[in-house]
Amino acid sequence: MAGAVRVQVASSAEADELIRRAVAGRAVESTAMNAVSSRSHSVFMLYISGSHGASGTRLQGALNLVDLAGRYEHRPHCSVARHS
Repeated sequence: MAGAVRVQVASSAEADELIRRAVAGRAVESTAMNAVSSRSHSVFMLYISGSHGASGTRLQGALNLVDLAGRYEHRPHCSVARHS
């Protein structure tokens, strides 16, 4: 993904600060369907690793969260913002 950077963080406070910086850079604008509609995509990829102390087994995982700036069509079923 062009422009994406991977930043290592060592604490939840560092992750919170990174998310705050990302949110501050997002573009929003009002639309007829939504007072504060996102005008930019957001992709948050969390990679976590650790090891089990007793066995020494190394564990790794990944979580990808994607928020695509969408288009609200003028249909009754699209008039309510959907959050999951």
